Amino acid sequence: HNNIALGHTRLAIIDIKQGSQPMHSIDGRFTIVFNGEIYNYLELRQHLVSKGIDFKTYSDTEVLLNMYILYREDCVCKLNGMFSFAIYDKEKNSLFLARDHFGIKPLYYVYNDDNFVFASEIKSILKYPGIRAEVDYLSLNEYMAFQVMLKKHTMFKNISSLEPATYLILENGKIKEKKRYWYFNYDIDETRNEDEYCSELSHLLEDSLNIQTRADVPIGAYLSGGIDSSLVSILASKKYFGDFHTFTGGFKDSKEFDETYY
Repeated sequence: HNNIALGHTRLAIIDIKQGSQPMHSIDGRFTIVFNGEIYNYLELRQHLVSKGIDFKTYSDTEVLLNMYILYREDCVCKLNGMFSFAIYDKEKNSLFLARDHFGIKPLYYVYNDDNFVFASEIKSILKYPGIRAEVDYLSLNEYMAFQVMLKKHTMFKNISSLEPATYLILENGKIKEKKRYWYFNYDIDETRNEDEYCSELSHLLEDSLNIQTRADVPIGAYLSGGIDSSLVSILASKKYFGDFHTFTGGFKDSKEFDETYY
């Protein structure tokens, strides 16, 4: 019945001491493994405290776990962050897996009659007994034609990638539901002018960097010659208390790719 194992190797960013994983709910029913960062975890934590939920840690992992306990699969729509996570429900013998809106954090899986194996890296899956590294020639064709794999394919036969903005529910080892929970809206509002869009973009960038610079460890940024990284670095350094370090990759051999000049 409960033939399940969850493992985790952690890069600690928030609540370094207490945020270790796998993490259990207070009653022991739910267990989470989580890769990523929930940027709006302080706001969500406040919301959960107002609902009477007690916390043992200051980590975003515990916030995510309690969001699932309260809202089940609807919790993903309330998250601002990059994430791939799995939550096991001991009572229902079910597993809930989800990936962030844009698929920043990876989630790979193998599903056959006997097993469901998942990980944030394919090399972890290949360590599982009986799973062999074989080329998926359809994916190889797609990659050679488009420089990208389409849909949920990977280069490996029988190893799938969970699509962005998608969750998966297993019960008793069988996939019960797979659902896309969010779609990007491409509609352009023609009634607004350039100044309004510039103002909104500026506000969104500042808001985004406000919540993305939350960390219990020092943070920095990659800095190239481009507008994106320059803008992000300037805005982030304004918001960040302490020394904000930037890192630039230089190419001595290929002057055309070297942006250290900027």
